[in-house]
Amino acid sequence: MIAVASLQGIEKLHFIGVAGTGMSAIAQYLSEAGKTITGSDRYFHPSEKNETQEKLVAEGIQCYLQDGSGIDELTQVIVISTAIEESNVEIQKARSLSIPIIKRAELLSLIVQDKRTIAIGGTSGKSTSLLTSPFNTPFCKPSQSSSIFRKCLPLGSKSFSKRILCLCLRF
Repeated sequence: MIAVASLQGIEKLHFIGVAGTGMSAIAQYLSEAGKTITGSDRYFHPSEKNETQEKLVAEGIQCYLQDGSGIDELTQVIVISTAIEESNVEIQKARSLSIPIIKRAELLSLIVQDKRTIAIGGTSGKSTSLLTSPFNTPFCKPSQSSSIFRKCLPLGSKSFSKRILCLCLRF
């Protein structure tokens, strides 16, 4: 298995299971950060309307059936959720192309490694905690995601010279 130590230099990622709440939020965040994001999900069907898929496409994320068609030689990293089985056709295609495969948790670690991060987790109260926090200011831009995933802009203070990432994690 090929390790991914940093997102630096990574321009194109493919999410298998992109319609999940956590996966779609991260995909949108990385798309907003300028990465090329593609994704697939077992719930995407050509003859059925899918609200999550429509939102992702509106954010510039190309969505595919879960048949391997969204993965090509330009794909640099595959991101999977824990719900994706090893027998998935896209995992097999990624392995045949020697594309690194990482789990959602590993990607979150890569995203926050160079940012000051405030993470709020748990089974209840996350939205309230974030909305009543001092980081719910005009400096913070809410994501379009259904999951709360906030990207804060530089605050102008030397103590906050790096970007601050505020996020809520759903369990």
